[in-house]
Amino acid sequence: MALVINTNLLANFASGSLNNIYNNLSKSVERLSTGLRVNNASDDSGALLLSEQLKSQMTGYKQGINNIQDGVSLLQTADGALSQIDIDLTRMKELAEAAATGTYDANDRLTMNSEFQEMGAEIDRLASSTTFNSINLLDGSLSAHTSWTSSGGWVNPNNGVLIHFGNGISRAKDYYYIALPNMQTTRLFSNQSLSVSTSAAAQNAISYINTAMIMKENATGYVGALENRLDTTLGDLEMKYDTLENARSKILDTDYATEITDYLKNLVLAQSATAMLAQANTLPQLALTLLKSSV
Repeated sequence: MALVINTNLLANFASGSLNNIYNNLSKSVERLSTGLRVNNASDDSGALLLSEQLKSQMTGYKQGINNIQDGVSLLQTADGALSQIDIDLTRMKELAEAAATGTYDANDRLTMNSEFQEMGAEIDRLASSTTFNSINLLDGSLSAHTSWTSSGGWVNPNNGVLIHFGNGISRAKDYYYIALPNMQTTRLFSNQSLSVSTSAAAQNAISYINTAMIMKENATGYVGALENRLDTTLGDLEMKYDTLENARSKILDTDYATEITDYLKNLVLAQSATAMLAQANTLPQLALTLLKSSV
């Protein structure tokens, strides 16, 4: 190799290697600082595109989880009202059975009838006042969308309160409806004005109240079934979200065990390259030795 002054090939080689090492070292520092393996498109454009697609799906599932939880809260509100309606119906039945017996006189039955009518009015109040975010639940507003059959139970509604949880708009995959029965006394008692002011009227009331209690039990069972379905859907969404989050982590997140190894390797190489550059820069000085010896 020629001994020259104007061109220092060894220094150029050492400088180029040092630049590459510093670039790698800078990338390691960035990854260790941010916790991300892919910080911009130049790092891995394909991985970044895939991660953004996964992020979009995750955003949809996250909102779907929130929507499901709101649906559960709606049903819990209805369930609580149904529990109170059950208490009122039970009390009405007690009063009717008491008034039906012959050991009470007319005045006693009038007193019982006053409470009986108040219990009916309370059922209507509960049915009309039970709301969730201004949505009436038990006053019949949602009852047109669902129906009960003795052979099949409650028929899944095709309208009502829409619960959307998927990333698409497929009726079979991404949403379903919640519809709730009418719990007003006009429906529970088949538009009959019940009374327990006489023994005969009380006996008649018992029959209608028994039917009403069955209707209430069916409604409670339906609400419970819907809650269970929502809970199952919620578990499915949470599983999908966690799976996507894990996949996105593998694509984007820094593997610190690997990255710290690369960082330390590049740090040592940088120190070594710096030392070699310093040595290479001293080589042209050897030409001075020849010049001095020739003088």
